[in-house]
Formats: sequence, C-alpha cells, structure tokens
Amino acid sequence: MRTYNLPAALTIAGEYWQKRIAATDIAGHPVTKGDTLEHAWRDLLGEYLPDRYKVDSGFVISVDHQISDQIDCIVYDGMYTPTFFGEHRLAYIPAEGVYAAFEVKPEVNRDSIEYAINKIKSVRALTRTSAGYVVHGKTKSAKKHFDIIGGLLARDISNWGRAKTTLDKYTESKEEMLDCVFTANGGGADYFKHGWPNAELTIFNSSAEAAGIIKGAIRLIMALQGLGTVAAMNWKDWLNNLPE
Repeated sequence: MRTYNLPAALTIAGEYWQKRIAATDIAGHPVTKGDTLEHAWRDLLGEYLPDRYKVDSGFVISVDHQISDQIDCIVYDGMYTPTFFGEHRLAYIPAEGVYAAFEVKPEVNRDSIEYAINKIKSVRALTRTSAGYVVHGKTKSAKKHFDIIGGLLARDISNWGRAKTTLDKYTESKEEMLDCVFTANGGGADYFKHGWPNAELTIFNSSAEAAGIIKGAIRLIMALQGLGTVAAMNWKDWLNNLPE
C-alpha cells in the first residue's frame, strides 16, 4: 500500500496561506489592507469547510427587525437558509442560519480581542426562531438553538500569555467569550475541548509552524460538526413580521 505524507501536505498548504495572508500587508492604504486580509481569511475558510457551510461578510438579521454590527466573516448554513443581499453585495443572513462569526484583525492583542467580543455579541443577542420539520415523512419537534461560535482571525500574535489573560477574563459569560483565536503565523487557541462554563484554553502550534493555520481550520470543522444542523426557520413568524 502506498503512503501519504499528511504532515508535509499540511505544511505546504499552510505555507501557501501564510504567504497569501502576509501579502495583504503590501497594500499601502489601511482600508485596502483590511479588506484584503478579510478576503484572504474568507477564502481560507471557504476552501476547507465542507460545502454545507457558506462564508461571507455582512450583517445578521432577526425576525423582529434587529440587525448585528457588520461582521467580517460569517459561517452560515448553505442548505436551508436563504441569504438576502443589500448594497455592494453584502449578505444579510437570518440569525437562524449562523454557525459562527469572526472578526478579522492584523494582530491579536487586548484591543482586538475586546473589539471582536463586542462585534460578536451583536450577533448572539439576536432572536432566532425555530419550527418543526419533516424527516422521512415524520414530523419532528422544533430544535433548540446551539450557541453561536465566536472568534478572532489574525495575521500575527506577539504573546499568547497576555492573550490568554484577556480571553479568560470573558469566560464567565457565554455571550461574551471568544471560543477561538486563529493566526497565520503563531498558531491558535480555543475553548473547544473544555468550553463554557468550565472554560480551559488550549493553545496549539504557538510558533511560526505553517501547519498551525491548517490545524486551526480542522479544529473549527470539528467544533462545527459538534453543533449539528441549524434549527429550521419558523417562516410563519417571519411572514407575520412583513408588511401587509
């Protein structure tokens, strides 16, 4: 039987994405730098997440006419949830379909962590409906909603110790805590193994190892797998909130 060098393959893939993300710093204009960095991370997640998930930037909306802050990277259901578009092709995604929300920043530090927390709180605070659904001809009861994953994606990190101190500070509230932080050049960290309320941070590949960025994507896939499928939207509630 022939063998396959998986570690080497992951390293090669990681080196590609490290270079792709590093290249975003070439742009001279701050807005352009930010846009290209966000685009690179969305491309990475779109490349590795299974096809059932979609990745876009935009806003999350709720049945009661509320809207989140603009979110850099939204992972949402690509099978059962419709997507609405506004100006400049920004997605308007019903809250029921959201699996995860990420803020993208050049570097992980206290300010970027706290900024991401506030952005993601605006998603988690939204109302989500749920309805019964049919499987093999049998009606199932409405599902409970899972907790939306929140995270920070960045190019660099200088000190995981300081980052951990800030991240742990917000673990008392599920609405505030960040579940994961992934970087291109310094590995990542997450609470996926030991989540809320007994939050324990796992830090992995906390160096410039190229495979770290791919390992982060795989750890995210595992966490998404654990959530299952989003609850069915209650279209009656949505219709009742539309103009006559």
